[in-house]
Amino acid sequence: MTITEKYIKKIIPYLCAGENEEVETVLVNGLLSYKFPCPFCSYFVNNPECRNRQLASLVPIEGSYDYKFICKRSGSPECRRIHGGRSFYNFLAMYNPDLFRQYQLDLIREKKS
Repeated sequence: MTITEKYIKKIIPYLCAGENEEVETVLVNGLLSYKFPCPFCSYFVNNPECRNRQLASLVPIEGSYDYKFICKRSGSPECRRIHGGRSFYNFLAMYNPDLFRQYQLDLIREKKS
């Protein structure tokens, strides 16, 4: 398991819309892709059914073990699809700054070893 996959596993429980909702997984490029309601723009939608649609995803980048964040709604500046999405690195920095700092430290430790 890569460091990125380890941190995806840590944030998955927080990406669920409600208590009975689950993050949907799909196999893409040989790795799991995760679909969930967008944590940035779902709150701007008035209709609860539309709010809980799984329009955001963490998708593996082909030929790499890294992921990118894509939101099909693109309803806020954080989730706009500029250049095909955001890297997991940038997504985590915006979504959970504390966990992002731990992620940075793990990446630095991995490079040193």
